[in-house]
Amino acid sequence: IVSGQLQHEVPDIHNQTLDGLNFVWNDFKRQGYATMFAEDEPHLGVFNLRLGGFDQIPTDHYMRYFWQAQRESHLRQACSEQFCTGPTPNHQYLFQYLDDFFLKYRNISRFAVGFSGELSHDEVNPSQYLDSDLLNFFRRLRRKGQLKDTAVIVFSDHGSRRGKVRMTLQGKIEERLPFLAIYLPEDFRKKHSDLYRNVVMNAARLTSPFDVHETLLDLLDFIELSYFLFLQVSTSRRGISLLRAIPANRTCAEAGIETHWSV
Repeated sequence: IVSGQLQHEVPDIHNQTLDGLNFVWNDFKRQGYATMFAEDEPHLGVFNLRLGGFDQIPTDHYMRYFWQAQRESHLRQACSEQFCTGPTPNHQYLFQYLDDFFLKYRNISRFAVGFSGELSHDEVNPSQYLDSDLLNFFRRLRRKGQLKDTAVIVFSDHGSRRGKVRMTLQGKIEERLPFLAIYLPEDFRKKHSDLYRNVVMNAARLTSPFDVHETLLDLLDFIELSYFLFLQVSTSRRGISLLRAIPANRTCAEAGIETHWSV
């Protein structure tokens, strides 16, 4: 989603840091956006578990150092609740960081990636603790008017891979079908109803993280509707923006989905 590449496509990726690679937040930053990347569980970080991480802070705001300190904090170690630090649920720190980011840059363009894995990585049931707080987070954004000019993508990187549920047929399917939901501002939906219809239609088409990457680039470079009308979708491209009509007969090979992950 953030790189448009598979891990094995980057030469010598395990013997270097990732500072020299281009991520989508770099594209946004070059066009004047404030950028943020926040991910809990630093020992399982997507860029650190099997990769070399970053020597330089990759975005304007980067939450990794907080999570590293929090993980070693006596407030967390002394807390009887597994998912809390002191009296505060750990995911609330992430939501507060996002809230502060939106408040700080309320008058300029902003791009943020927030990723929470603690409640869902090892078990299915603890995810329920996130429900009401996630709902309240989005309600706050709406109440403050932040959703009037903001596209929101809620996603997971994979379904449940652990526990008894993974051994069922349903678990096998869900592992291969991670959650994805997209919100586009009301004004955008009204002004560009054709593009919004494509998004709705594509919910029933074969899609992949590469398509989400292309969607982000389309939203960044969006100028006017003619930008889309005169640009034909190429079925030879691995990623196709969800703002464009994805072919109904698209195959896993065309979408860059390996056989193991096909459903």
